[in-house]
Amino acid sequence: MSISMSAQRIQPSATLAISAQAKAMTAEGIQVINFSAGEPDFNTPDCVIEAAHQAAQSGQTGYTPVSGTLSLRQTIARRIDEDWSLTYTPDEIIVSNGAKQSCSLALLALINPEDEVIIPAPYWVSYPEMVGLANGIPIVIQTTPEHGWQLTAQQLNDAITPRTKMIILNSPSNPTGRHYTPDTLKALADVLLQHPNIIILSDDIYDRIYWGNTPLAHLLTVCPELKTRTLMINGVSKAYAMTGWRIGYTAGPQPIIAAMSRIQSHSTGCPCSISQAASEAAFNQAAPDVHTMLTHFKRRAEITHTRINSMPYLKLNEISGTFYAWIDATHLIQARGLNDDITLCQVLLKHAHIALVPGSAFGSPGYLRLSFALSDDELNQGLDQLAHYIESTAEH
Repeated sequence: MSISMSAQRIQPSATLAISAQAKAMTAEGIQVINFSAGEPDFNTPDCVIEAAHQAAQSGQTGYTPVSGTLSLRQTIARRIDEDWSLTYTPDEIIVSNGAKQSCSLALLALINPEDEVIIPAPYWVSYPEMVGLANGIPIVIQTTPEHGWQLTAQQLNDAITPRTKMIILNSPSNPTGRHYTPDTLKALADVLLQHPNIIILSDDIYDRIYWGNTPLAHLLTVCPELKTRTLMINGVSKAYAMTGWRIGYTAGPQPIIAAMSRIQSHSTGCPCSISQAASEAAFNQAAPDVHTMLTHFKRRAEITHTRINSMPYLKLNEISGTFYAWIDATHLIQARGLNDDITLCQVLLKHAHIALVPGSAFGSPGYLRLSFALSDDELNQGLDQLAHYIESTAEH
């Protein structure tokens, strides 16, 4: 049996692998604090669950249009207008089975073999694999804490070649928990305006989970001229605690949206009808629930920031959004005489019974991603176990 070359090139998800190991240890009766989860620890809001129940009871259980119901696409258009003062018609919006599928469809619709896609690192683990599946070439550009983990205009300009087709931006960022400032976005926009053939994929899935000192900016709010070649990708998974409902969406130029719809029609077909009805309720009714979750995430970020920076060998910059902490563990790796961040995560899982994701999975070795999407008690217990490991003089 011969497996395709495309499938052979795909690397397993490190986040899912670590989570699976943690669950296996838990099944053996070992209590593990799972800092690897990429989803909120809250239940889906009641208003969303009730809307799903009503949709099922009223017979909304058949196929919908491939690109999603007109009502949901109109709701999404209103949300974008309210949030960013940007106007989209329903024909410029496609609803898919999660924002992950939205990203994948966009790449499949746009990338030809050997096209280059610029990806700032640290990056979400799936970006390079999606580019590879579309037969493109991921061009990874390493950002730094000195620049707030933001791609600089100079880095972007230096990375562009005649084969550059797309750039992917993610703000607030998984895994860094940082966001792009208006000044940085304006500088990037100035570069992109000089290259009219480059498409921008803006992954905005964490835009509701933000607590920075200034309003969150978007590339299209600082440079509306780029709207004709920018794809805004978002969904309900993170902000509304709906990871299992699988609803994402893309807003962008109609020809690209139409191409994505054609691909979706021959792959997954329409998104779940019940989930679409539930997502409308999320957008229209769940703002209080989002505010409550945001309050908890902000407090947990502050706890994590204070406690990590009190531990020797570790460093954590300020967190402005998401539910992730991006921890510099290079000194800890050296102090313990370990090979790399992957080995450190294995050691921490085995001896400290905490599950974190190695920075290598996000294109930045030497770091750890910690998700604080868990209760305060679990968070503090896990941080206690991390501190105990670090302070211990035992050899592991």
